[in-house]
Amino acid sequence: GVTGAIRATEIDTSALWRDFPIMFAFTGAMFLFALLNRSFNRFAGGTLLIGYFSYIGYLIYVTV
Repeated sequence: GVTGAIRATEIDTSALWRDFPIMFAFTGAMFLFALLNRSFNRFAGGTLLIGYFSYIGYLIYVTV
């Protein structure tokens, strides 16, 4: 937020179309875990962590 307040930056639109659906999917998964379990357990954390690492691996694979 501070960087954006100091100077405007440009964001590649392809990154927005690629990353926002994933971000909303992770947010939805967190919401479902919180709604169903009333807390985050190891399964929920592990699932989200594996999903995150999988997505980072996908980004590395696609860009290389």
